[in-house]
Amino acid sequence: MALTGIASLEIIAGTAALFLLLIFLVRTARDIIPYVYSTARIRAKESKLIQGDKLEDLITANSLTEVFSYLEATEYARYMQNLVLTGSEAVERALLNQMADTYVEVAAMVPKNVRSTFAVLARVWDVRNIKTILRGIQGGLPPDDIKAHLLPVGELDQKKLYDMAEANTVADVVSALEETRYAALMEALPRYDESGNMFHFDTALDRIHWDETWATVEPTNVVPLKRYLAICVDTTNLKILLRAKKEGLSLDAIQNSLITGGTILNKALRGFEDADIPTMVLAFEGTEYYSILSDAVPEYERIGTLIGMENALDRYMITTGRDISIKQPFGIGPLIGFIAQKEAELRNVRAIARGKEAGLGVDEIRSTVISI
Repeated sequence: MALTGIASLEIIAGTAALFLLLIFLVRTARDIIPYVYSTARIRAKESKLIQGDKLEDLITANSLTEVFSYLEATEYARYMQNLVLTGSEAVERALLNQMADTYVEVAAMVPKNVRSTFAVLARVWDVRNIKTILRGIQGGLPPDDIKAHLLPVGELDQKKLYDMAEANTVADVVSALEETRYAALMEALPRYDESGNMFHFDTALDRIHWDETWATVEPTNVVPLKRYLAICVDTTNLKILLRAKKEGLSLDAIQNSLITGGTILNKALRGFEDADIPTMVLAFEGTEYYSILSDAVPEYERIGTLIGMENALDRYMITTGRDISIKQPFGIGPLIGFIAQKEAELRNVRAIARGKEAGLGVDEIRSTVISI
């Protein structure tokens, strides 16, 4: 009888374990199935990215013309048609056009539970367009030249963008945005008027974009996306603080430019109080950013620029996205990894084109590229 009771308990325990396993499998399938179609398409696109040997071929190209010819045999071919190679700007225009179309395509294929976040991410094109207009007007470019670099992919339509490109002053552009989500740019106008430095507009726009993105994803349970966006917010804040420290700006001058969210802001603010950048970096000991920044300090002390630190932060952000894709090959992981690597491709090809145009050597160009 006792043996029968034990056997019954074992059967019950086994049934319970099987039931729990089924629940786990059903939940896992529920999380994965919406991404099956998009994952297949993303993997196909990922295989065509310019990385590794393909990237090295561009780095070692003999001229900008050779870079142009190489791109004609890639995903950029359609965007190179009828394009006159007048300089690296022509290449950049093709890159940006293809990247904008990619954002639209990816946003259309993501499942409903993260579609709102990807829609917010697509507003980065509004930010890029506004920065282009502000810089063009500051530099005295003709309106048609500014319009040629605009991509109406975000919420601001072509008419709105073209009207701003016709503005006479930077202040006119800011005023034209008062009825949009970018109205807070008005707060940066006095600081720009005082210094003439676009830094204040750049950081204000970045804050608007990332604050809204973080607010959209923070309440969700999409952990991989929250992890990746937290790194994006952190690296943006760290770049703002490093640039401000180097330019001798006070914390009060940049407080309104910092993004609420991420994981590092409070520690970063305490570090900002330190005397110089190498000492400021010490404040991050014990965080994931300490070794990234501390390894770049010697280069900063040697040449006095933040390029090494900013490249290191960019590389960490991109590799984090790629690693999420590798560790979570089903679900949203591949989407995150692809977007991160596609941004790296845009950045790298643009840097190579500019380097070739400027006559930089292969080693100099390679130092500007983020290999992952």
